[in-house]
Amino acid sequence: AKAVAAAAAAAGGGSVSVDVSSTLLGDSGMSQVLDNLAEQKGGDSIRMNIVARTNHLTSSGATFIFNKLHDMSRPKNSTEMKDNDGDDEQSTSATVESSPVYVEILDISLNALSGDVDDRKGHRALTKSLQLLIEGGRCPRTLRLDCCELGPAACRAIGKGLLNAAEAESKLGVKETTDGQRRLRRLSSIYLSGNELIGDAGTAALAAALRTAPRSSCPLLEVLDLNNCAISDAGCEALAMAIRDNPGCVNTLNLSNNRITDDGAVSLGLAVSPNALLNIDLSNNKGVTDRGVSALAAGMERGAIRSLVVRSCSIQADGAGALGKAICTLASSKNTDNGDGEYCIDLSGNMLGTVQVKKHKGSAGLLKSKASATVEAGMGFLGKKLRGSLKEAGFGSFVTVESDDDEEELLGDEGGDVHGVVAGGECGARAFSDAIIDDDGDASSGPKRTSQTERIRCAIGMRHCFLDERAADALAAAIVHARDKYDIDMSVDSRLNGALDDDVIAALKEKKDEELLLGMSRRYFDIREALRIARQRAREAAEAASARARAENAFGSALGDDDFSDDYGGFGVYDAGGYEGGYDEGYNGMM
Repeated sequence: AKAVAAAAAAAGGGSVSVDVSSTLLGDSGMSQVLDNLAEQKGGDSIRMNIVARTNHLTSSGATFIFNKLHDMSRPKNSTEMKDNDGDDEQSTSATVESSPVYVEILDISLNALSGDVDDRKGHRALTKSLQLLIEGGRCPRTLRLDCCELGPAACRAIGKGLLNAAEAESKLGVKETTDGQRRLRRLSSIYLSGNELIGDAGTAALAAALRTAPRSSCPLLEVLDLNNCAISDAGCEALAMAIRDNPGCVNTLNLSNNRITDDGAVSLGLAVSPNALLNIDLSNNKGVTDRGVSALAAGMERGAIRSLVVRSCSIQADGAGALGKAICTLASSKNTDNGDGEYCIDLSGNMLGTVQVKKHKGSAGLLKSKASATVEAGMGFLGKKLRGSLKEAGFGSFVTVESDDDEEELLGDEGGDVHGVVAGGECGARAFSDAIIDDDGDASSGPKRTSQTERIRCAIGMRHCFLDERAADALAAAIVHARDKYDIDMSVDSRLNGALDDDVIAALKEKKDEELLLGMSRRYFDIREALRIARQRAREAAEAASARARAENAFGSALGDDDFSDDYGGFGVYDAGGYEGGYDEGYNGMM
C-alpha cells in the first residue's frame, strides 16, 4: 500500500498504473491501498489506473473501494452536488477537488462480489456505493466489473448513477474543455462481461437509463460491454429502443456470446440512426443468420453503423451479399461522413466458403504463372462437362451452364489433388464480392475525395471461413473494383483458411503484391465473363427450344381435329358393342 502511494507521489502530475492482480490482498489490503492514496495532498493532479483482478474481494471490500473513491472526489470549500435524495441545491463550483489523485481506470474483475446470497444488507450497501460513485463528479472513466456475479440490482444502480450524473451535468451546463474532456469526470466505459445473472432484466434497467438520459453531443457511454450476460432478444430489443429514442447514447455495444437471434438483430438494425455511428458486436450468437445481418447491413447503408462484428454466427451467402452492397451504398451516398471514413466488417468464423481443403504447396507461384488465364480455359472446362448433353439436345454449337451445380463447378476447382469436406451452399465470399462488382450505383454521385486520407477505408475479416482459391480470386476482384470505381481502400483478412497460400493472404490484406492481386482479379473476371456467355447461350438455347415447341404446336393445330372428324366422321366411334353413329347407319343402308 505504501509503495502504491509512493508511486502516486512520484508521478508528479503524470499518470501511474498499478496492477496488484492475483496478489491475494483481499479486502483489508485494498483498503490500505485506497487509504494511502486518499492521504495524498495538494500538488499536481495524478491519474491512476488500478487493476486488482482475482484478489478475493468481497462485496464489503468493493463497497469500501467505491465509497473511498467517492469521498476522494468530494469538493472542498463548496457546496457538494446533491445526493440521491435530491433535496439540496447544487453548486456551480463542484469542480473544486480535494485530492490530487484521480483513479481513471478501476478494474476489480474476477472477484465474487455477490458474496453470501442471504446478505441482503451487504448487497444493498454495494449497490448504493456503486450508484454514488457513478453519479459523483470524479467517477473513474473506465470501470471493469467482469465476472463479478453481478445481477439486475447492480444494473439498476449503474443505470440510476448514469442518469443522475447526466442530469446533473445537464443542469450545471457542464461542457467539454479544449482537450475534449468534461470538467466533471464521469463514467464513460463499463465492462460487465461474464455476469450471467444480468440477463434481460438487468439489460432492461441499463436500457431505461440510456433511453431517458438528457441528450448530449457526447455519448452517455462510450462502451457498454455485456458480453456473455445471458441476454436474449427481449434485452436486445430494450437496448434497441434506447438507441432509437436517444440517438448517440452509446458508441460501442458488445452483445457477443449471448442468446440473441434474428429478431434482436433486426431490432438493432431498424433502431440505429445516422446521427450517431455505432460499433456493434454480436459475435457467437448462433441465432443471428442472413435475415438479421441484412437488417444490420441496411443500417450500415444509412451510415449508422461504423463497425459490425458478427464472428461465428450463422451467416451465409445472402447476408454476406447484403454487406457487400452496403459498402457500395456507403461510397455512393452523399451523406456519408463518419469523421475518419473507417469501417469494419468482421465475418470470421462463419462458413462462407464451400469446401474445407488442404493447403496447396506453391499455389502463389501457380497463381502468378496463370494470372493471364483466358476465357478459352474456362470455356474448355465448360465444354468438357456439358457439350455432350447439349449435342443430344440438338444444340451442339452452344456452350451453356444449365444448373447451379454447373456454375459452382465453373467457379470451383478444376480438379487436382484437392481433398476436403464439402461445406455446402453458395459461396458467401463470392456473393460478397459479386455484390460489390455488380452494384449499379453511381459512384460519381458520392462525395468527392481529393486526398488519400479522405478515402473510405474498409477492413473485412474472413478468417477461418473455409475459403478456397476461387473465393480469394473473387475477393481480389472486389478489392480492385472497389478501389477503381468507388475509391474505397478495402482490405481482407483471410488468415486461417488452409487452402490459401501465405502470399495470397498477404496480397488480400496488405495489397503490396499488386501484380498478384491484379492477376487474381483478372482470372475471376475472365471466369465471370465465361459464365456470362454461357448463361446467355443457355437463354438462347431455351428460347430456340421454346420457339420450336410453339411451332410444333402450331403445326398440330393447323391439321386440326375438326377437319379430321369431317373427313372421317361417317365411320362413327367404336366401343365394346360395335361402331356407333355413321358406321352402323352406313352398314344398315348397304344391307
